[in-house]
Amino acid sequence: MKQWIGALLIVAAAAAAASAQGVVEAGWGDGEETHWTFDFDPQNPVVHLPQMDILLNPDAGPIWKHFLPSETGATPLELRIIEDWHVCDVPIRDWHEEYVSMPGAGVWTEVTVQDTWNTPYTVSGLGTPIIDIVWDEPLPHCTLFTIEKTLLIHLEVPEIDIVEYPTPEPATMGLLGLGLAGLVVKRKGRP
Repeated sequence: MKQWIGALLIVAAAAAAASAQGVVEAGWGDGEETHWTFDFDPQNPVVHLPQMDILLNPDAGPIWKHFLPSETGATPLELRIIEDWHVCDVPIRDWHEEYVSMPGAGVWTEVTVQDTWNTPYTVSGLGTPIIDIVWDEPLPHCTLFTIEKTLLIHLEVPEIDIVEYPTPEPATMGLLGLGLAGLVVKRKGRP
């Protein structure tokens, strides 16, 4: 009994830690690529990304996006990014996004989200390099949603790097943890 409780606590703690880090991957179809580079014209700084799938993967890290201007332009620059997402197999509750290129050079000024169900959400961090989007209810699997955001760049930078962490709904990770704990207990019970 003590072994079962210990295994359950370890798996639950690992699931909670994974949930805090965001254990999803994103991609076009295969879901394995998490680093992308996009070119944009500073004279018309709008980038509309193709629809990407969000899949559960406990080994995944953050999603990195690298934006390269076709030429260096005048500052300030307002880069408008439009992303279409498809939640495949794991409910998403919150979204963390961070501008990481040059400290102090960029801040998020505007964020809007539209999903299949018109789920209410809140955005925190406008006016800073880090934003968080939190939906009132988890976005269920098969949900399509669009995030439109504007990044204001104050200084001339040769490239723009953004890191994203979609985070699964914690109950999903708890169920995953319970399932793994059950497998550990079942395996321990074998002669």
